[in-house]
Amino acid sequence: MLKLYDEDRLLDRDFGTQRRYRKLAHPKLADQLEPFIHDRTKGLIVRRVAVDIAEACELRDLLALLVDLALDPSESLPVRVNAAYAVTRIGADPTKARLKPLATGEAGDDPDDELKGCALRAVWPNSMEAKELFSVLTAPKQSSFVGSYHMFIASDLPKSLKPSHFPDALLWIGTQGSRQTMDYSFRKFVDAIIIMGWQYLEAPGVLDAFATAALSRIKHLESLVEDRSDYALDTQLREDHARRRRLLESMVFAFSEGDANEIVYSRPPLVLSQDVPWMIEKLRSSELKREKQIWSRLINRSLDRGDPRQIDAVLVACETEPILAEELRWLIKPVELGSPEAEKMKADYLEWQKWDRKNRERPLLDPPPEKRVEKLLDDYESGNHSAWWRLNLEMTLKPNSTRYDLSKELESDLTVLPGWQTATTVTKKRIVEAAKSYLFKQDPETSRWLGTNTLYRPACAGYRAFLLLLREDQNFIANLPGEVWKRWAPIILAYPTPGGVDEGKPHHELVKLAYSFAPEDIIQTLIILIDKENSEVGHVSVTRKVESCWDKQVADALLEKVRDMSLKAESTRLLLVALIDHGGQEAESFAKSLISLPLSPVENERSRIVLAAGVLIMHAKDAGWSTVWPAMQRDADLAREVVTIVAGREGWGDGKGIWQKLNEDQLADLFIWLVRQHPYSEDPQRDDGGRVTAAESIAHWRDAILQSLKMKGTTQACDAIRRISHGFPELPWLKWTLMEAEANARHHTWVPLKPSDILKLAADHELRIVQNGDQLLDVIIDSLKRLQAKLRGETAIAQFLWEGSKEAARPKNEAAFCDFIKWQLDEDLQRRGVVVNREVQIHRGEQTDIYVSAVVPGRGKDIYDAATVIIEGKGCWHPELAHAMTTQLLDRYLKDSRCRHGLYLVGWFNCDLWDDTDYRKGRAPSLTAEEAQRNFEGQAIELLRQGKLIKAVVLDTSLR
Repeated sequence: MLKLYDEDRLLDRDFGTQRRYRKLAHPKLADQLEPFIHDRTKGLIVRRVAVDIAEACELRDLLALLVDLALDPSESLPVRVNAAYAVTRIGADPTKARLKPLATGEAGDDPDDELKGCALRAVWPNSMEAKELFSVLTAPKQSSFVGSYHMFIASDLPKSLKPSHFPDALLWIGTQGSRQTMDYSFRKFVDAIIIMGWQYLEAPGVLDAFATAALSRIKHLESLVEDRSDYALDTQLREDHARRRRLLESMVFAFSEGDANEIVYSRPPLVLSQDVPWMIEKLRSSELKREKQIWSRLINRSLDRGDPRQIDAVLVACETEPILAEELRWLIKPVELGSPEAEKMKADYLEWQKWDRKNRERPLLDPPPEKRVEKLLDDYESGNHSAWWRLNLEMTLKPNSTRYDLSKELESDLTVLPGWQTATTVTKKRIVEAAKSYLFKQDPETSRWLGTNTLYRPACAGYRAFLLLLREDQNFIANLPGEVWKRWAPIILAYPTPGGVDEGKPHHELVKLAYSFAPEDIIQTLIILIDKENSEVGHVSVTRKVESCWDKQVADALLEKVRDMSLKAESTRLLLVALIDHGGQEAESFAKSLISLPLSPVENERSRIVLAAGVLIMHAKDAGWSTVWPAMQRDADLAREVVTIVAGREGWGDGKGIWQKLNEDQLADLFIWLVRQHPYSEDPQRDDGGRVTAAESIAHWRDAILQSLKMKGTTQACDAIRRISHGFPELPWLKWTLMEAEANARHHTWVPLKPSDILKLAADHELRIVQNGDQLLDVIIDSLKRLQAKLRGETAIAQFLWEGSKEAARPKNEAAFCDFIKWQLDEDLQRRGVVVNREVQIHRGEQTDIYVSAVVPGRGKDIYDAATVIIEGKGCWHPELAHAMTTQLLDRYLKDSRCRHGLYLVGWFNCDLWDDTDYRKGRAPSLTAEEAQRNFEGQAIELLRQGKLIKAVVLDTSLR
């Protein structure tokens, strides 16, 4: 019999995935599921799981019920959506057609268009015509939500379109507004229709509809296709003249004279200058004045004024086409000098000439580049050392250059420049020798440029000389004397390498070499460059250049600099980040010192506190949590500022963030704080057209924390989510999150049985499998039941729990009672090997507690699949007997422990043979062992609500 409990959660933990659901299939399953699906008194999660099982097992007998559920506006929305998904996936066309009202606006409450999306996927294309489909396509209510409606528009619909659908699809585009007002999925869909529509242009009705769609895009000053990563349509429009001209002809019939100006400048172009002769023929064959006006305007706008043949053709056409002649009056009619018309014609002509000149060939340089290089080498070898940096500039020229390409001047590698690649072997050797000489003989004159915005070419040329020799003669570089390195160290670090210095690049290697010979000079230059960046741009990036030579000396210099109060906030942040990322404990301690309680109210100091907290969270290995979290709890304004900063950087990142640094309880605390400060009910609506707001980033960061908890796959994560769920009963979906977290935990902690274990289980019905705390707790209770039989059996062993004479018997103390229980568990669970797939470990705690663990041998100490139960033993005379289950077992042992399973074990000694003079007898409740068992079981059930699983066992240890 299938069991789904009405507690808003699925207790059978084998129901983790749809794959597992399929295993449930049997002939009576539909009958068992129907009441759970239909009965609204059942919990939300229970009903959704029941629908999932029906879908996974393809129980088509329930389809009619699922359709009714999806169509019923009085039903809970999550249940309706779940039912609609199930019908879409397993229903036949006639059944799916019943969902059509959901697609046509009769869904009722559908804030995310989930019902609409499911219905469209169900009825298209077999139960809905294209015209009806496009009449119900509306902008998604939630632009940032990726659900069934988004997937239908972005994926399903484009793949399903046939040639006969495109007239309606293209006409629909013609009714849409600017792309700027469209949802992202609609914009992609419009592109897909236009690209595919071009392929089906010959299909009936497509040509005219395509013309309407294209004209609508042009009128909104937009390109036909927004995504410019694929230029296939551009190429086809330029090359397939016949098809493009048919489209243009159709558009002429559709648009007005004013539209001709816009069509000429369409993107990609629909009218080309080579179309002029063809358009003249169309002009002559047109009978309507409106069409002649449009063709004339198109001819005028696309005429190549530098092509004599086109000029002749239009002059001949003007003799018989007065409308064209009027359009081209600037070409064929006299114009009075000085008139406004003449001035406009002059301006148009000058603009055309300017464009024409830009496209004419410039004369080549004289002398050619190779001669210029040889001349400068001669000058250098004659003693003119300035010729080296001038030579660097000449090497940027190609053999066919008409001018200097100044964008190449900062290229640091001479070997990639045209001057090197076209040089002869002899010339290259001369360049290398000049570079060697330059390093010894030239002074970089550092004081003239360091710390300024001066591009000092002689110094930059020295850097290029180093880099050239690093490639061409490494032995020479390795043997340079220290004074040469000291002289050039500043430019080696300060050279403006584009994009910084990346790992493995020659710039990186060169800085490392310079640092090995001149560390003080590199560090001094580094500090100067930090000050310059801080002053001019308010941040620091130069520290990337010392990645290859980072050591304590560099770290100490930067740590001293980060204490400089003149640094701007972003500069301070970046220096702290660099130091902490390199394992700088002193920098981390400095950041923590800024957050010391009580927090300073001074504005400047407070901004540094916020900055330090953000850096610690994002870059310290433990997120600085022991320092940051108390400060955030103490100061709500500080917490909000810090969260805004961190969420802005981590909220939309690549998955690396605070969730990798905090444990499950810490993440739960942070999530609870975030939900209280930023409730789900106040989440902003995402607008794809604008920038991401702080509120959106915080909401995304908050959700990522919960998602990471769910995916951790640990029992501690399940406990944390359970605690969260109890704290927010108004968020019922958290129970679904808990269910998924438990499934992940089972997946991560599952230990497959060995074949030998399976054979043992088959041979001995008393053996047990333990894969979690629930199962271990059951095994312990079974063992205690066996002990109970021995206590009151034929050879009763209860006597060993008593002392004194039979006439004045007294129970042994609680410590002895717990020792006795430990002995029993040792004998029963360890020596008999009741648990077959794990090693059972039993040890005493402080006084009356026993720890029982089942671990996988060989997995190490820090394992996720250890199952542990804490047993708290009590004698029935204990003064706190009625409350110790809460005050000791729960609040003392389980509350702050990762263990979530406890057993409250009571020895019930009440009997007539108990010595009346023993004061303990008077403390014992006047109950039978059976009555006490019922009382403690009820108490344990109440404690389930706190996320800990506690059971109670009362052992009858009385004498007979």
